[in-house]
Amino acid sequence: MSPTPLTERMLSRGLLDVLIRAGLIAVLVIFCFEIFNPFLNLMLWSVILAITLYPLHGFLKARMGGRDGRVATLIVVVALVILMVPVYLLADSIATSVEHGLTIVREGSLHIPPPTEKVATLPLVGPTLHDFWLQASTDLTSLLKKALPHLKGISLNLLGKLAGVGVGFLLFVGALIIAGVIMAYGESGSRSAVQIASRISGPDRGPNIATLCTATIRAVAQGVVGIAFIQMLLVGVGFVAMGVPGAGLLALAALLLGIMQLPVVLISLPVIGYVFATEGATLASIVFAIYSLIAGMSDNVLKPLLLGRGVDVPMPVILIGALGGMVTNGFIGLFIGPVILAVGYQLFWQWVETPQEDVQPGQPPQT
Repeated sequence: MSPTPLTERMLSRGLLDVLIRAGLIAVLVIFCFEIFNPFLNLMLWSVILAITLYPLHGFLKARMGGRDGRVATLIVVVALVILMVPVYLLADSIATSVEHGLTIVREGSLHIPPPTEKVATLPLVGPTLHDFWLQASTDLTSLLKKALPHLKGISLNLLGKLAGVGVGFLLFVGALIIAGVIMAYGESGSRSAVQIASRISGPDRGPNIATLCTATIRAVAQGVVGIAFIQMLLVGVGFVAMGVPGAGLLALAALLLGIMQLPVVLISLPVIGYVFATEGATLASIVFAIYSLIAGMSDNVLKPLLLGRGVDVPMPVILIGALGGMVTNGFIGLFIGPVILAVGYQLFWQWVETPQEDVQPGQPPQT
C-alpha cells in the first residue's frame, strides 16, 4: 500500500516537530552549560569533597546525635582550621625569610663559604659545581649579573605557579564550604543520584553505577590524602634527623603539595641545596640527599598500591583512569578519570555478559 499525500504530509510534519524540539533542547542545553561553566570546577570539587567526607559525617552524627546541618558545619569549620593554620605558618615563615634575605643583601653581609676539595671529586657535576661555588664565594656580584637574565624568567614562572596555587587554594576553600551544604542534605542527594543513574541506565543498573561512582571517588581521595601523609612523614623524618630549621613547617608544606598533586621534590631539592651549602659534601649530606629524593618521589610507587582500594574494578583501570584524567584535566581529572573509566568498564562487561545470561542451556539464541 503506497502512502497517500495526506500520510506523507503528516510524517513530514511529525519529523519537523521532532527536529524543532530537538534543536530547542540543544540550544537550551548549550546556554545552560555556558552559564554554569564558570562554576563547573567549583561544583565538581564540592561534590567530590562531600562524597569523600560523608562517611565521617555519618560517623559523627551517630556519635553526637546532632542534626545533619550542625555536623556538616562542624566538619567544615575543623577542616578550615586545619588548612589555615599551616598555611598561615608557611606564609609567615616565607615572609620572615624574605625580609631576612633582603636585610642581608642591603647590608652586604652575605658570605658564602668556599667549597671543599671533595666537591670537585663528585661524579659528573663535581668540577662544574666546584667552579660555580668558588665564584659565588669570591665574586658573588658578577655571578648574579650573569645569572640575572635566567633568574628573571625563572622568577616570573615561579610567581605564576604560586599565583595558580593561591587561586586553587581559594577554590578548594569555597568548594569545602559548599560541600558542607551538600552533606547537610546528603540523604536526599544520595536518592537523587540513584534516581538519575536509574533513569539513564535503567532500574537494574542505576543503583550499582551510583555506588560504583561513589566508591571510586572515595578510594581515589583516600589514596591521594594517604599518600600525601606518608610522604610528609618520610620527608619530615629526614629533615628532623638532619637538623634542618623549620623541619615541621617544611613537612606541612610537603603535605599540602602532595594533596595538590605537586611534586614534593619542590621542597626536598632546596633543602638538599641548603644542607650541602652549610654542611658540605659529607657522607651524611649525601645520604640525606639520596633519602630525600627517594622520599619525595615515593608517590610514584605508592599510587599503584593505594589507589582504587574498595572498588569492584581492576586496579589497572583505576590507575589508568587517574593518570589519564590528570594528564587531560589536571588535578580534578584525577577523580573524574577513574569514575568515567570504571563506569565504562562495568557497562562494557555487563553488555558482554548479558547475552550469556539470557540464553538457556541447550537453547539457541533468539534472533
